Amino acid sequence: MSKEFDVVITDGQIDLVRPFGFDNDEEDYWFYITLHNTNIIIGEIIYDDIYRDIEKYGNIGYSIYKSYQGNNYALKALILLKKILENKKEKMLINVFEDNIASIKTATNFGAKLIKKGTLDKKYVLDKSCCSNKYLVYEYKLDENKLTI
Repeated sequence: MSKEFDVVITDGQIDLVRPFGFDNDEEDYWFYITLHNTNIIIGEIIYDDIYRDIEKYGNIGYSIYKSYQGNNYALKALILLKKILENKKEKMLINVFEDNIASIKTATNFGAKLIKKGTLDKKYVLDKSCCSNKYLVYEYKLDENKLTI
């Protein structure tokens, strides 16, 4: 297997990786999710605070490709991302469409709390066939949920 990715963090089942040779900026929190020790990309996860000029918190976006869904990979990726962000950020926000039951389950199993319900203008809903324009915002406070190892 040729080396295509630099592993940033792993749990032994999945890895959060960046393309080999990627300019690793300490404040860039975008990763591919791969099966451990493979080049098989199963999804992506990002913590976005750069484009919103927010210092202490940001929005989480994650996606697990269809053939890999149902294995708790998004939850595992959130836990790994939490380890990276501890002592750097205060909280993580997860925006979920209210009809995305799997993402709601992932957010609540992660320990995030529902803090807001809202409605998006339809033009911002990318996949209108599967998603309503109503969304939920979950919050996970890193300072209140420190990992103890």
